Amino acid sequence: MSKEQTRRDRDKWIAFNPAVCPTPEIDEWCFFKGLDKLYDYLSVEHDEINDCYNGCFLPKQPNIARCGSGGALSVLDIEAINEVYNCKSGKK
Repeated sequence: MSKEQTRRDRDKWIAFNPAVCPTPEIDEWCFFKGLDKLYDYLSVEHDEINDCYNGCFLPKQPNIARCGSGGALSVLDIEAINEVYNCKSGKK
């Protein structure tokens, strides 16, 4: 999977401070290409918490306390995986 911060729409959700870190390239073949999902600050595929607060990533949404999940799948990670693999919840 591509890093969340390389999504094509990432500039709507985060900014970068080029004095602290280079702006990552946008992944031309992004895993989430075609999926209409919210930006997932807590994605397992987002760089970890320190990157939000060391001044590299600047979240554009208010009250973002951390980035990255620390290794666990987020709710939006699970939704994206279920959509990609056409998984059903088992509920009727």
